[in-house]
Amino acid sequence: MKLVHLNIFLLFTTVALCYENNTSLQHPLATPPLPESIKALFASGQDRIRCLMISTADIAYICEHYSKFYADKADDSVVVPLITCSKSTPIVATITASVALVRHLGSCNWINMYIQWSTYWSLNHASDTDLHAMSSNSVEFQRTKRRIIDFENDAWKPQLTPRKIQVSGSHFKLAGITVPPLIIFKKNTYEIEGGTFPAFFSTIGSYYNFTFQIDTNRFKEQGQGRKSANGTWSGVIGGLVRKEFDATFMGHQVSRYPYLFHSIPLYYDEAGFVVAQPAVHVSWYALVTPFTPLLWLFSFVALVAQMVTCYVILSVRIKMGQEHEQTKGNLIWNSWDIPYTICVEQGPDIPNCLIKLVLLWSVAWMIVTSGYKDKLLATLTFPELNFVPTKLRDLNEHPEYRILLEGFLISFRLNHSKNPDIEPLKHRLVLQDPKAVNSTKCVLAATTEENTVCMGFKPFLLMAVATNATINDDYVTSVMSDDILPQVHISVGLQKHSTVAVDFERMSSSYKESFLYEKSKESVMTTYKKIGKNWLNQGNPELQSKLQNIMDAQNGGLMKLTNRHFLVVYIFYVVSMPIATFVFAFELHIRKNHKNPRTNCPEPQNNSEVVTRVDESQEEKCSIVEVTENITILKEKLQGGKSSDMDKETEKTNIILRLIVHHYRPHNTVKSAEQIEREKWLLPGVRFNRWVLLPAAVVIQFCVGSLYAWSVFNHAVDLFIYGHNEFNMAPTTFYIACGFLGTAAAALGPWLERKGPLLACFVGITIFCSGHFLTALGIFLRQIWLVFFGYGVLGGIGTGLCYISPVSALQKWFPDRRGMASGFAVCGFGAGSIAVAKISIPLMESVGLPMTFVVLGSIHLVVMSTGALVLRTPPPDFVVNGMRSDGSLVSDAYDSNQYQFNMEETTRQEPTDGRLTLIESLTSKDFRLIFIMIMSNVLFGVCCFSRLSNMVTDIFGRSANEASTIVSINGGFNLGGRLLFATISDYLGRKSCYMIMLTIQLLVVACFSTVTSGKAYWAFIMSIWTVAMCYGGGFGTIPAYLTDRFGPQNTGPCHGVILVAWSLAGVGGGMIYITVFNIVIKYGYTASDPYPYNVNSWWILAFIAIGWICLLFISPTKKDIIFRENIRSLLSKVVR
Repeated sequence: MKLVHLNIFLLFTTVALCYENNTSLQHPLATPPLPESIKALFASGQDRIRCLMISTADIAYICEHYSKFYADKADDSVVVPLITCSKSTPIVATITASVALVRHLGSCNWINMYIQWSTYWSLNHASDTDLHAMSSNSVEFQRTKRRIIDFENDAWKPQLTPRKIQVSGSHFKLAGITVPPLIIFKKNTYEIEGGTFPAFFSTIGSYYNFTFQIDTNRFKEQGQGRKSANGTWSGVIGGLVRKEFDATFMGHQVSRYPYLFHSIPLYYDEAGFVVAQPAVHVSWYALVTPFTPLLWLFSFVALVAQMVTCYVILSVRIKMGQEHEQTKGNLIWNSWDIPYTICVEQGPDIPNCLIKLVLLWSVAWMIVTSGYKDKLLATLTFPELNFVPTKLRDLNEHPEYRILLEGFLISFRLNHSKNPDIEPLKHRLVLQDPKAVNSTKCVLAATTEENTVCMGFKPFLLMAVATNATINDDYVTSVMSDDILPQVHISVGLQKHSTVAVDFERMSSSYKESFLYEKSKESVMTTYKKIGKNWLNQGNPELQSKLQNIMDAQNGGLMKLTNRHFLVVYIFYVVSMPIATFVFAFELHIRKNHKNPRTNCPEPQNNSEVVTRVDESQEEKCSIVEVTENITILKEKLQGGKSSDMDKETEKTNIILRLIVHHYRPHNTVKSAEQIEREKWLLPGVRFNRWVLLPAAVVIQFCVGSLYAWSVFNHAVDLFIYGHNEFNMAPTTFYIACGFLGTAAAALGPWLERKGPLLACFVGITIFCSGHFLTALGIFLRQIWLVFFGYGVLGGIGTGLCYISPVSALQKWFPDRRGMASGFAVCGFGAGSIAVAKISIPLMESVGLPMTFVVLGSIHLVVMSTGALVLRTPPPDFVVNGMRSDGSLVSDAYDSNQYQFNMEETTRQEPTDGRLTLIESLTSKDFRLIFIMIMSNVLFGVCCFSRLSNMVTDIFGRSANEASTIVSINGGFNLGGRLLFATISDYLGRKSCYMIMLTIQLLVVACFSTVTSGKAYWAFIMSIWTVAMCYGGGFGTIPAYLTDRFGPQNTGPCHGVILVAWSLAGVGGGMIYITVFNIVIKYGYTASDPYPYNVNSWWILAFIAIGWICLLFISPTKKDIIFRENIRSLLSKVVR
C-alpha cells in the first residue's frame, strides 16, 4: 500500500489555560498511544497553531486508538477530534484538535458519542458530480451507513463502534463523530414571544455546563471551494483580515465557531470537534490566549456583524414583504447569505467605508461586554450531565432535557402512544408523518426533505437553527455527508431588553400551516411560564433567582442581571461611534476630492510660475516651497469667499458629510479695532500681560480636575440612592464622564477656534456647573439616571470644553515657550483631584451628600468664571521674541512683554505658510500615529493608578494611611511630570521627550511582574512614581506637540480629538483591566496575590510597545533632529 502524505493542520484551541506551579501543561490528547511525531508536538507544551506532515498510516493509527479509547472512556472527560475530508480536496485531510488544559479532568461527564462512517473519494474521478454519484450509489457506501437511532427498540445507541481506517488506492474512509439531535422539527421555524426564551435557555445552559460544539457549515448553493466575493457579508468581513488569516491557516477555511464564516480562498474543507468544557474554566482570557490579536478582533467583529445583518433583515425584508429565495415560503433568514447590495441599496444609505467602520468599532463594544458573558463565544448544544437518555421517554423524567423542548418552543414531530407525559405538549406538536400517528414507534422525523436539524444557540446575540442533516426511517446522514441540504438560519437579533418578536400577521401561509397558528400567540407564553414555574420548585435558590428574573419579561429579562454593565457598554458605544464616523468621513472625503499637497500638488490657476514640472511624463512633484505657495493660494481663494472645488464636491455628497465638512471648515478670525483695543486691558488701568493667563488656566483646570475625585463619592451615592452598595452603580458615572469628555472636546474644538476661548470656556462652565446641580437633584430624588446625565453627560461635556479652552489660548500667546505653557495649562487638572478628594468627605459630613454638589458647583462657577475672564487670543500682528503666534520667525524682535498691535480693522489673519488645514491635520499620518502613541502613554496610568492603594495594602501589606500617602505623592509626581517634560521639550524636542517617556514605561512595565512577585516594596513605589511622571508628561507635552505639527489654529480641535485617546484608554482599557482581573480571581487567586496585576501588565506592555513603534514613524521637528545629532556626537566622543 502506497502511503500518501497529507497536510494535517492542527488548530490548537485552548479552552482553558491553567499554569499550576510553573509545571508543564497537561494535554488530554496525549492519553491514548500516539505516534512519536505527534507526541513530540504535544510535548513542546506550546499552545499555538502549528503545521506538520503526517502520513495516512498515522491517521489510521490515531483513529484506531482513539476509537478504542473512547469506547472505554465514554463517560470521562475527553476531547473528541473530528476527522473529515471534503470531496473537493480528498488528499488534504483537516484535523482540528482541541487541547483542553483543565485542572480537574475528571469533573466533566460526557453524553455518549456516536460514530458515523462515510466514504470519501479521491481526485482520480472526473468531477464533483461524478464523485457525488459514485459515493452515494456505491454498495460499500450504503453498507457503511449506520443508524444511530434504533426505532425498533425505542432507544438511542449509546455505544461506540471502533472501526479501523483503511487506506487503499483511490479512496479511504474517515471516522466522523456526531451526536444525534434531541429534537426534530419541520419548516425550520419556532415561535418567539417577548424574547425571554433565548435568555431562559442561555441561563439553563450556563448552569448545567453546556459544551462547545464547533463545526463548519457548508453552503451547497455556493459550491465547494468558492471564494466569497466582497459583495457578501463574508467577503466584507473576510477582507478585513484576509492576509492575516491566509497566512495563519495556509489558505484553508477552518471555522472555529458556527457563527464565524471566514472568507478564505483555495479550499472549503469541513472540520469540527467537540470539547469538554468545564464552566469554571470558560473565560474570555483563556479563549483569546492562543490566537493573534487580529484574529481575536476579527472574531468579535464577525459576531457583531451578525447582529447588524439581522437588524437589516428585520428592518428591510420584513417591511418590504420579501422572503429568502431558498426558504420556499417560510420565514427563514440566513444571516450570512444576504447580498451586500441589499443591505446598502434597500437599507440605509451607508457608504462602504462606513459599513466597515461599524464592524470595526463594534470590536470595542464586544471587548467591554466579553468579560461579563462567560459563554460569549460558545455554541450551546448539549449539557454535560451524568444522565444519558437511553430511551426517549426518559426525557420526561429529567427536566434538564424537558426544558430544551419547552424552551425552544419548536414544532415537535413527536408522538408516542405509550407515553402519557407527552400529552401536555400536544397543543404545539404537529404530526407530519401520517404513518406515525398510530405507530408504537417513536418517529423523530418524516421522510420529507425539509425534516432536517442541527440546532445551536448563539448566546447573547442570536439564535440559529441550521439544516445540517437529513433524517428518515432508514438511516441518518450525519453532518459529514455530501448530502447536506442548503443551510438555513433563523436569526433573531436583540432589541432593547429582549429579542425582536416575530410579526405573526406577516407569516407566510406555509408557516401558518406548520403550526397551530391560532393557538401560538396565546399559548406560547402561558406554556413557557407554567414550565418555568415548575422549574422553580427544583430546590436550587441560585438557579431559581436567575430563572425568575428571566421569566419576568417586563423587567428586562437577562438584561436585568447585568444592567450596569450594559449601560456602560451603551454609553461607550454611542460616544465612540460618532467620533470615528467623523474621522472616517473626513478621510473618505479628502481621498476622493483632494490631492495631498505634500505628495501631489495641484497646479494653481494664473500662477503657473509657482510649480516647476520636473518631468512632463511623470507624476507632478512639488518641493516644500512650492507646497507652501500652493497652500497659500488655495487658502486665499477660500478666505476670499470664492467657492472651492471642495465646496462644490461637498454639495454633491449627503447631508451628514456636508455638515461635518462645514463644521470643520477653515475658520476666519475677525477682530475689530475696538475689540483689539479692549483686549489690551485686563482691568481699567491695568494692562494685560500674557503671563496672567498661566494662573487663570491653572485655576480653571483645577476645578474641572475634580472629575478624578469621583471615586470619593461612589460609596456615598450608592448608599444614599439604594440604601446599600450591592448594586455598585455609582462608578459608572466616571466612565460616562470620560467618554463625553473626549467626545465634546473633539466635536466642539472647531467651534472653540471660531468663537474664541472666552465664550467657549463660559459655555463649558455653565454646562459643568449645571451638571453638579442636576446631580444633586438626582441624588435627592434617588434617581441614578439623573446622576448619570448630570455628572456623567453634562459634567463630561463641560470638562471637555473647559479643558481645551485655556490650552488653545496659551499656545497662541507663548509661541516661544509652548512646552512650558502647555505644562502649566494642564497641571491644574491633576491638582484638582487631590484637593477635592480631601475636602469632599468633611463637606458631606457637614451639609449632606446632595448639598455637597450644590456647594461644589457654586464654588466652581465663581472661581472658573473669574479665570475665564482673562482668556483671549492674541491680536493679528502679535509678535514676541521675534516669533509670531503661529511660531514663524520675523526679522524684528520685540521685548517679551511688549507686543505690536494692528489698530486697523482686520477681517482675517494672514495665512501661515506650510500649515495644514484642520481636515488635513486630522486625517494625516502623523496625527494617527500621535493618537495611538498618546493612548499607549496613558494606558498604564489610567488602569493602575486607580488600584494603587489596593496594591500597597493587599500585595505589600501596608496600612491604609500609608497607602493614602503614597497615592497623594503619586499625584505630586503626576503634576511634576506635566511641568518637567513639557518644559524640557522646548529644548530637547517633543518627539525626543515622548521617546524618553515611552522607553521608561517599557522598562518599568516589563519589570513590573518581577518587582511585585518579589515583594520589592520600594522598587515598586519608585517604579510607579516614575510612570506617574511619564503619564503626566504625556498630557503636559501634547498641546505643544500638536501646535508644532499642525499650527496654533488647529490646536483646539486636534487636542480635543486626542483626548478621545484618553477616553478610550480610560473606558476601554479600564474595563478590560477589571475584566481580566476578575477572571484571574475566579481561577482561585486572591486580591493579595500579585498575579492578577501581573497578567494585566502583560497586555499593557504590548500596547506601550505599539506606541513606541508608532513614535518612530512620526516626522521629527528641527529640535528633535538637533537633539539626535547631539546624542550621536556625544556617543561618538565616548566611543573614541
